[in-house]
Amino acid sequence: MKTLVFGSCNLDHTYQAPRIVSPGETLAVRRVSLNPGGKGVNQSVALRRAGLDVYYAGCRGADGAALQGLLEENGVHTDFFRTAEIPTGAAYIQVADTGENAILIYHGANFAVTRPMIDETLAAFAPGDLLVMQNEISERDHLIEAGHARGMRLVFNPSPFEACLREIDYGRLWLVFLNETETNGGMSLSTSEPPDVMTC
Repeated sequence: MKTLVFGSCNLDHTYQAPRIVSPGETLAVRRVSLNPGGKGVNQSVALRRAGLDVYYAGCRGADGAALQGLLEENGVHTDFFRTAEIPTGAAYIQVADTGENAILIYHGANFAVTRPMIDETLAAFAPGDLLVMQNEISERDHLIEAGHARGMRLVFNPSPFEACLREIDYGRLWLVFLNETETNGGMSLSTSEPPDVMTC
């Protein structure tokens, strides 16, 4: 069995500060760091370290070569990692001394995913293979439909949640991971047959 993580990759810019900045305020930060991130990259590395045969598919800009290097260093196959002509996605993260955070996301190359790219990638996988997805790339609806049609087992994290996600038939999914925000918000699922749901 192969596992395909078709998802986001980001360059995470993290700013440690006494508190989350208020509107109109300028606040000095104590520390700045730049790290690889994005749910797709994080999940790929975690699943590979758990012993699965993992392939990553997604898009990065020319500035995201380190993300591909990180995946390859951890044994993740990058055959389906494409380079787009726009910058890599980015997250701008404020972390307060209390541990609270506030995050701004720039989609960047994560929204360069196309239907032909999805179809070409899925052609290399078989019924029963795992397809792990998040709501952080373009053409997500087509990816779910194409993966389901191919007989793959679909795993989905619908975060960040958007109203349009209520239209997905969650009965096509094998497993759904809900973040705390989505769970507390009373997210309702459109489903012909409920998938397994985990909260994190």
